[in-house]
Amino acid sequence: SANKSFLEGTWNRRLFGGQSMLSRMSLGIIGLGRLGRKVANYGKVFGMEVSYYDPFVNEEKDFHRSEDLYSLIQRSDVVSLHVPHVPATTGMFDRKCFENMRAGSFLINTARGELIDFSALLEVLRSGHIGGAALDVFEGEFEPNFTADLKTHPVWQYALENSNLLVTPHIGGSTYDAWRLTEALTIERVV
Repeated sequence: SANKSFLEGTWNRRLFGGQSMLSRMSLGIIGLGRLGRKVANYGKVFGMEVSYYDPFVNEEKDFHRSEDLYSLIQRSDVVSLHVPHVPATTGMFDRKCFENMRAGSFLINTARGELIDFSALLEVLRSGHIGGAALDVFEGEFEPNFTADLKTHPVWQYALENSNLLVTPHIGGSTYDAWRLTEALTIERVV
């Protein structure tokens, strides 16, 4: 990482150049709900061309609507998932989706791990078809033995040795104030 390089006494920004400026990249949002819309607005602020696919949102003046999932991912440099995990969305981002992604593009999943076919993800990461993926969620993360089984998961093993996969432990909303508000709301609803 750039910070590690600095701490080792190296000051060379050329080691860490990105693919291109965000303003020259396109962002595809899958699910234009509350969080999807926030991310779409962030992309717009950075000057990105923003498109979305959401069968439940027909009229959206600020972003380009894609008629189907495949047309969205074919036109996007960055694809960000924002749909709930329900039976119909389990494994929705499958081998066909990954094959339709632009070469060198990136996937971000902050929704639910069960949306992704992890073996298909590893295939496109290994082959170099996509540039990388960032996951803040993981399949089975709410299961009782999740942590004990994590180190045997192929995605964990891949991430140990490869820099094109970043995985964080569902920390997208992990702030002290967010925790307090969530806990207070939960208590209010129980009472």
